[in-house]
Amino acid sequence: MDSSAPPGAATVRIDAPLVSRAPDASGVRQLAASIARAVERSGLFYEAHQAQWVAGERRLDELEGEARGRVATTPPDVRSATQLALLDAGVLRLSFEAWAGQAVDLEIVDPRHRAAGEVERDDSWRTRLTVVTPALGTIVATFALRAGALSIAFAAEAHRVRHDLARALPRLREALAAHEPATTSLMVADDHG
Repeated sequence: MDSSAPPGAATVRIDAPLVSRAPDASGVRQLAASIARAVERSGLFYEAHQAQWVAGERRLDELEGEARGRVATTPPDVRSATQLALLDAGVLRLSFEAWAGQAVDLEIVDPRHRAAGEVERDDSWRTRLTVVTPALGTIVATFALRAGALSIAFAAEAHRVRHDLARALPRLREALAAHEPATTSLMVADDHG
């Protein structure tokens, strides 16, 4: 779907939809929890989870529920390459269906990672969420969290979608005001970039 992932990004593909149908407002938390579970169970953090199990901080059935805790269907070198890519690039990219037919790309950039030759590093956690819908086209939401402040930028292919997003920003700002972290920037880009 989105081919903008940095070279060497660790990419995890999740085969089954995370929820059974498009969520209403009350189901969004369930979808968010499903995404978090998918990242946790991806196998990328298996050794850390094993250490937690040894220390009595994680149950064996949780460990066995991870991708690397089950009988392998992927060659070990592919699984190891994904882990090494995450360590090397500091970027995790997930491709999945949120619900049947709704593809999503989620990219998370670790601010502690510094690329070779990079003079200054950006100290913000960055997440890019890309969805392609039949009715609205491609929509990208980019989130940056730095020093306890959140900035959010939206981009969309269609002018009418950008217009609708811009009109909804005051309601979103109001909804976010009641939650931490503080939102310092909320915008819709003029183009789809």
